[in-house]
Amino acid sequence: METRSWLNFYYSNPRPELFADIIAAMIADGSFKGLPEIGFFDRLGKKSPLTFEPWVQSDWPMIAFISLAMNHDPEGTAGWIELAESMPPGPRRSMAVAMWWAKTNASVAALERWRASGPDKQMKYLLDELEKLPSDVLQFPVNGPVTLDLLWLSFFATGDIAFVHQIIGALQLLAAEENTPTHAIGSAALWSLGQNAREHPLIEAHCRELRAQPKQNAEGFDILLDSILEGCG
Repeated sequence: METRSWLNFYYSNPRPELFADIIAAMIADGSFKGLPEIGFFDRLGKKSPLTFEPWVQSDWPMIAFISLAMNHDPEGTAGWIELAESMPPGPRRSMAVAMWWAKTNASVAALERWRASGPDKQMKYLLDELEKLPSDVLQFPVNGPVTLDLLWLSFFATGDIAFVHQIIGALQLLAAEENTPTHAIGSAALWSLGQNAREHPLIEAHCRELRAQPKQNAEGFDILLDSILEGCG
């Protein structure tokens, strides 16, 4: 199965048994790079490995996807934890973040084992840093393409429309001055909503429900909803 199809429609057709092949391909092509070693951050002034910096940001959406898929189906994804133990150090650190977020009995037990006697000496430092993360994906502000992708993959993993609603909330950023980073985020949110509404009936239905409440919508919001729904059936 193609990686995009597996990810984008996981909530409606979960195939956890395909994870091993999918993640191996992503590690091989560099789309799941893993968190760098601590020494890398020491050279940059002890920056935390849990920041949305360019060298690690590509993993964040996938980390969110993995954590939510594990949380929603602990039994079906149990093999993902065993697989993580055989990954290279970088991807294994990213898996540790996902496992910490998932907070299943198996993931918590594995992280404690890794902290105590795992092969990666930097794991204890990473696990301590995790306490600084928001406990919920929805607590992250929509402030760039990484968080937009993070929210989309969270929806793809669960089908929870709350993640889509968070992206819809970013449409207010279109009120910012054009050709600014803030306006660009709003534009990216609008474009991605239109694209995904065409493929996911849940998103289309939610946007139509909002469109049916014009008196509750901010000025101009209905026009944006119409734009999102334009290509839908």
